[in-house]
Amino acid sequence: MKKRLTGILCALLGAAALLALLCTVTVNTVLSSGVMVSAFGELGPEDWQRAEKFGVTAADSEKYAAAITSYLSGNGDVVTVKDGSGNSVPAFQDDEDRQNIHMRQVRSVISFMTVYRYIGGGVAVGAFAVIYALSYRKKKKFPANLLLKGFADGSIIVLGISLIALVWGIIDFSNLFYTMHLILFPGTDTWLLDWRRHLLMALMPQSFFEFYAKKLLVSVLPILGMMVFLIVARVKLGKPDGEDKNTKDPEKTKVTEEHDKV
Repeated sequence: MKKRLTGILCALLGAAALLALLCTVTVNTVLSSGVMVSAFGELGPEDWQRAEKFGVTAADSEKYAAAITSYLSGNGDVVTVKDGSGNSVPAFQDDEDRQNIHMRQVRSVISFMTVYRYIGGGVAVGAFAVIYALSYRKKKKFPANLLLKGFADGSIIVLGISLIALVWGIIDFSNLFYTMHLILFPGTDTWLLDWRRHLLMALMPQSFFEFYAKKLLVSVLPILGMMVFLIVARVKLGKPDGEDKNTKDPEKTKVTEEHDKV
C-alpha cells in the first residue's frame, strides 16, 4: 500500500512539473504581440470587412495586438488603444460590457497559469531537494528509478490528455474550442459574443484561434518529445529500486539446489 501511494505521489509530482512547463510555453505564446500580429494575418478579406464596421482595419493589427497582450500581462483595467488624437480609449465597448468582462476572465486564466508555472516547477525542485537530503541523511541510495517511473507515469497522463485534445481539434476544432470555454469559464456565457455587435469577436474568428493552436503545438513539441523520452527511458532502463532481475528468488534457488542433489 505504501509503495503504491509513493508511486501515485511521484506520478502526480511528474505531471505537475510537466504541466508547469506547458503553462510556461502557453503563457509565452499567448502574451507575444508578434504571435498575435501573425494570428491577425490569418484573417481573410471578409473578416476584415466585419472589423471595419467598428473602424478597425488590417493596418491596426500591431496596435491591437500590443494593447491586448499588454492587458493580458496585467496592465490596465481594460484594453485600451490610441485614437486619432493620441488619447487612450477602451478598445472594446458594448452596452452589456460583455467584451471587457470576458477579457478579465481570460486574464484571470493567464494569471493562474503564470503563477502555476512557478508553483509546479518549485514544488518539483523542492521535492527533489528534500528526497536527496533525506537519502543522504539516512545513507540510502537516491531513488532515481522511482522518480523516473513517477515522471514517466506523469508523462503518460499529460501526453494522453494532449493527444486527446489534438485528435479532437483535428476532427472538430469548433467543438473542442466550445468545450474548453465551458470548462474554463463555468457558470457564465459572456464569452458568447456576436461579431455583428462585438469587435472582439470580429477580430478573433475561428481562423485566429486555429493559428494559435498550431503555434502552440509547434512550441510544445520539445516538451511532448521529452515525455516520450521519459516513457521510453522507463521501459528500457527503469526498474523498482532494490529489485534486480538477475537476483534469484531464494525459495526457487533452494528448490533447484535440492533437485540437483537428487
